[in-house]
Amino acid sequence: MDLSSGRKDYRIRLEIFPQGASVEVNPLFSVFRNLPPVIDGKLDDWKGIPSISLDREDFGSATGMPVSEENNPNSALIYTGWDNDFFYFAAEVTDDKFNQPYTGDKIWAGDSIQMGFDPLNNAEEGNGYEKDDYEYTLGLTDKGPEIYGFHDEGKADEAKTKEIKLMIRKEGNKIYYEAAFPWSARASFIPAAEKGEAMGFALAIMDNDGEEHTQKWLALGDGITNGKDPCKFKKMFFIRRD
Repeated sequence: MDLSSGRKDYRIRLEIFPQGASVEVNPLFSVFRNLPPVIDGKLDDWKGIPSISLDREDFGSATGMPVSEENNPNSALIYTGWDNDFFYFAAEVTDDKFNQPYTGDKIWAGDSIQMGFDPLNNAEEGNGYEKDDYEYTLGLTDKGPEIYGFHDEGKADEAKTKEIKLMIRKEGNKIYYEAAFPWSARASFIPAAEKGEAMGFALAIMDNDGEEHTQKWLALGDGITNGKDPCKFKKMFFIRRD
């Protein structure tokens, strides 16, 4: 399987015996990092790591507006990785008009990235976020790089949120995000690639061009922008490359 092409449309069909039923999985893959990246927002040490591209076909909006060059010229490259201590994330977002006037629990309303985690991959339909599910919003605010987290009971534990390493920087029409999320703060989950373990994962890159709050986004998976539903997250499998 070639993971270097930026594809996000892998499909795996599972046959269930003896019932004879089948189910189709549309997974993501995250590769083990032998050397952890430096969280500096430069992304130099992500070269050679498989990326996922987001563009017009991943566009969504709260108003149902159609995608066009006028309302969504943005695109993004997404990178993930992991080791026994951290889940690593990086993104290169191309945005013709950066706008992030918010802070704290309102970061999502400006240019930002919302990320949802279901570490134990145990979401049940209709339950929304549970205690082991988390959502984080990353944004470059007037205060600098900022992250806000919450889960089923509201705001996530501030001490655990502060354990997340984050850097965001802007250069021209590019915004570079880089973060390291400690597994110890994500339901104490540590991937076991040999067991084929997966977690639920989704994100939305919010795009605000001057509205009171953002009305459009690029999405990787569902379950964030149109109601919080980790059942709709993608399944991210953790793999090692020899």
